[in-house]
Amino acid sequence: MPLTLLDYGKANPFGEILGKPRWLAWPVNVYRVTLPRRLDDGERLNPFERVILKLMDAGCQPDAETLAQETCIPKDLVQCVLLRLRDRRYIDDYNQILAQQRHKWSDVAAEQMEFVTACVFRELVTGRILPNVHFLRDNPLKKKEDSDARYRRLRYVEAYRNCIPSPRDVIAALRGMQKRAGEFDIELRLPPIQQIRIAQDAEMYYLECPIAIQRSDGEFRIADPFGNGFSLVLEAAFRFLLENDGNIGQWLIKWKHKLSRTGPEEQPETGREPYEIDANRRRYPKLLANLRPDRLRQFRSIEQIHAAIEWALFYSCVQREYGRALRKLQLTVQSEHPSVLRKAAEGISLDWPQGGLFPIRDGKIRDFLEGKAEMATVLSLSLLMAEDDAFHPLRQIAAAHPDFIARLLKIKRERDEYGHGHGRVRVKDNELPDDAFMREVVAALLPSVRFSDAPAPAMPEGTVADALMDARTSIQDEFGFAVFNRLGTNLQDRLIQAER
Repeated sequence: MPLTLLDYGKANPFGEILGKPRWLAWPVNVYRVTLPRRLDDGERLNPFERVILKLMDAGCQPDAETLAQETCIPKDLVQCVLLRLRDRRYIDDYNQILAQQRHKWSDVAAEQMEFVTACVFRELVTGRILPNVHFLRDNPLKKKEDSDARYRRLRYVEAYRNCIPSPRDVIAALRGMQKRAGEFDIELRLPPIQQIRIAQDAEMYYLECPIAIQRSDGEFRIADPFGNGFSLVLEAAFRFLLENDGNIGQWLIKWKHKLSRTGPEEQPETGREPYEIDANRRRYPKLLANLRPDRLRQFRSIEQIHAAIEWALFYSCVQREYGRALRKLQLTVQSEHPSVLRKAAEGISLDWPQGGLFPIRDGKIRDFLEGKAEMATVLSLSLLMAEDDAFHPLRQIAAAHPDFIARLLKIKRERDEYGHGHGRVRVKDNELPDDAFMREVVAALLPSVRFSDAPAPAMPEGTVADALMDARTSIQDEFGFAVFNRLGTNLQDRLIQAER
């Protein structure tokens, strides 16, 4: 059975996720409203132009120096404004105001408004107004038909279908848009409530809402159907639905079970490394891409060795609770990062290298949260996490290689030299000395990644990239979504860590 959906393009704000996104068909009522909006004929003056014109109209000397003194605006900027006003024929060559153009910038013209038609949206699962107003003159509603089988259609509550929004609801939706006005360079003013008119009849459609499971914590996120990142309103409504609709709860649990590791580990095909299994391809795609030698080569390059350790440290971080270590970096003055990291390194018996480590900038932390691996960031987080975790695999590595940090810096230096054309060219395709070190480090950090030249290590239950998702799914299945969502973040995290 076909669905009628509103087409706002394909929203994809997700970073690192497990599997592929799925699609929710979210029922909404669309109400047409009329509200006042400032007229825009394409010749709107900016604030500088308006101030200069009003000063000149009030009798101020129309030269750049006097106007700059009156407005405290730099003289060269005032000169640019005067030239622009002259080009647009608001003033003549002697900086005198042209009377025939006065109607375009007078106070009366500034307040000229027109009534426009727009659409507001009420989602029909919990009845909330979505923080988006669609102005029809700028962009008519686009609709499309699609197969019902592709979507998880959510059931609507009949009572909300007859719930007409109030003018205050429209104002609330406009306020939601105002928060993004700076980002989209929109001038949006809130109209008086008395001037808002709302049609009584609604049109029902479905919004196309992608939903995905994050790799970092195994929790779902829902993309904003209008293309503005994630929708906190729909995520809250979906959590309510999970608590009150057993079918939706079971649908999410089954989806997570399909993404988790089930049954015995797959055996690799003949001629392949033991790590080349479907589960590892799904959990560690960036790592496995760097473990494969380049085309027409038998052995890995120094760039691949560096990237493999980098991604192994990254995946090791995200499958554990990294929030405390991350906050420690964020709350510590950057100039003190080296001393904090040195204390953590020496606490797990690692030698501190000559020259130390550099501070981690806020931008690098944001990159990590967006799923990007950079050696300095993931190494720093790993040191802080190992300092507080007696069973962290970095402690095992430190016992075997006290010079671990120095060796990483050496590999990075060789990688950089080779990338800049200063390193030695590989004439022969042979195994580099650091390859064995890389294999040992990767296997220690991620026990499911096994190499043919090493014995298979004991693999504790849950030490996989989606361990957090497995644990979260198990707890949600046991307690139910209603109880789980009321436990509080701290207690939820404790239960998940205990389940792992």
